[in-house]
Amino acid sequence: MSVLVLAVATLTACKKKEGRAKRMDVPGDGSDAAGSAKAAPLGPALGDVAVMRLAIYYPAKPVKSPRAELERLLAANQPVIPIVTDLTATPPLPFAFYGEPAIADYAPPPADSMQYFVRGLSDAEMKAFGASQFVAAIGFETTGADALAQLRRSQRLVAEVAATTGGVIWSDDVRVAFSAKAWDDRTTAAETEAPDIEELVTVHAYQSETNAGVRQVTLGLDQLALPDLVVEDATKAEGERAAFTINLVAQLLAEGAQPAEDGSLSLAISDIKNSAARERMKARIGTGGTGKATVRLLIGERDDGDAENRLWRIDFPGTGAYPERLASTVANLFGREDGAYGAASGDAELVAASHRAKAELVALRPRFVKGLPDGDHLLIKAPFATDGGGTEYMWLEVRAWKGGRIEGILTDEPFQISALHAGAPVEVAQTDVFDYILAHRDGTSEGNHTTPILEKRGTKWP
Repeated sequence: MSVLVLAVATLTACKKKEGRAKRMDVPGDGSDAAGSAKAAPLGPALGDVAVMRLAIYYPAKPVKSPRAELERLLAANQPVIPIVTDLTATPPLPFAFYGEPAIADYAPPPADSMQYFVRGLSDAEMKAFGASQFVAAIGFETTGADALAQLRRSQRLVAEVAATTGGVIWSDDVRVAFSAKAWDDRTTAAETEAPDIEELVTVHAYQSETNAGVRQVTLGLDQLALPDLVVEDATKAEGERAAFTINLVAQLLAEGAQPAEDGSLSLAISDIKNSAARERMKARIGTGGTGKATVRLLIGERDDGDAENRLWRIDFPGTGAYPERLASTVANLFGREDGAYGAASGDAELVAASHRAKAELVALRPRFVKGLPDGDHLLIKAPFATDGGGTEYMWLEVRAWKGGRIEGILTDEPFQISALHAGAPVEVAQTDVFDYILAHRDGTSEGNHTTPILEKRGTKWP
C-alpha cells in the first residue's frame, strides 16, 4: 500500500505555489499516445517451428551413456524421431539433437548467482551442479502445429534420461536447472489441454541500458512456437503487475488468441482456459481491478541475452506518456492498493523526521549520480497541490537528478488531484523533498523516516 501525506486544506491555507512538484511533458516510447501509430504486421502468433534446448549435467562421468538412453527411448516412441549431431545443414522436421560439448564451453552458472538459476535443488544439489564435469546437450525441433505434443513427449523423455543416467536437467530455453520434483511439476503443467504457461516460461527482469526503468522479457515461448514478449521501461512500482500482464498475454496466446491486424489484443482473466492459471490470476486482482484490459502488440527490438526467437513488445493504449499508460492498464487489470494518512501542517515530529531525511538525501546524491547497484532504486516523497488548494504528498521513482531538480515517475494514484495519475512523469525541487526510500535488491532499505510516524498517528484516509 502506498503511503501518502494529506495536509488538510483548512490547515495549509498559505502555502507557496512555487514549492510544489509539477508534471513534466515527457514523450512516450515511440508509439503515439492513442496507440494508432503504424507498425509492421505481426503475422500469426503460432510460428512455423518449435524449439526445445535442454542439457543434462553430471558431477562426474554418467553411470550410463546419455546418448544410448536417448536413442533407446526415441526408438520406443511414436513417431520415431531421428537424432542429428550436426546442425550446419538443417534436417527435416521433426528431429532430436545430441552433443557433448566441453564443460568449459557450457559451464553451469557461477556459485554467487546460482540461486537465481535453479528450481527445487537443495544446497548440496546446487553445489554438485556447479561442480559438474560432464554435460550432454539435447534439443528438439518440430513444426509449430506439433509444438505442444513435442513439449509433452520431450519433457517426459528427458526426465527418464536424467533419472537413468544420474544427471540434473537444465533448460536452456528458460535458463533454469530443475530438481526431479520441479521438472515433474513442469511436465504436469504441460499435460492439460491448455498448458499452464507460468510453469513453462520465465520472465527475466533487469535494469535496461537504454531506459531508466526495468526491462521484462520472457524466455521459453519458442518451445510452443510463440514469440517471446517484452515490456520495456517499467517502474519498479509496476514491476510485479507488469510481469503478471506478460504472463496473462502469454497464457492467452498459448491458448490460441491472435491479436487484431493493428496488434490490439483484448485481455480477460475469465477467458483463461487452464483452471490453475485462471484461479492464480483471479487471486491477483485487488481493489479496483476488473481483470480486463486491452494491450497492443508490436514488433520488439531484441537486446543482448534475449532468446533467438521472434519478439513482440507489449504497448499500452490510452493517453499520456508511456509509464502512465502502463500504470493505468495494469491497475485496470489487477487494481491498486493506494492509501493515505492525514497529518496537520507543522507536526513537530514529522518536521524533524523530514529534516533528517533531507540531510541524508543530500549525502546520498553522489551514490545516485555514480549509479546505484543493479536492483536498487530510489524513491522520494514530495508535495503536490490538490484541486482544493491543499497539499498531497506522494512517492515518485527517481529517474534523473539534475542540479536542484529531480525527475521521476509518480508511483501513487492521487486522491485529490484530478489531472494527475500514477505513472505520470513529474519534476520536483530537491529542497521540497519530504522523505526518501533507497530500496535494495535484498529487500532492505534506507530512509523512510516519516511513514512510521504517520502510521502511528492512525489517521488513515479516505
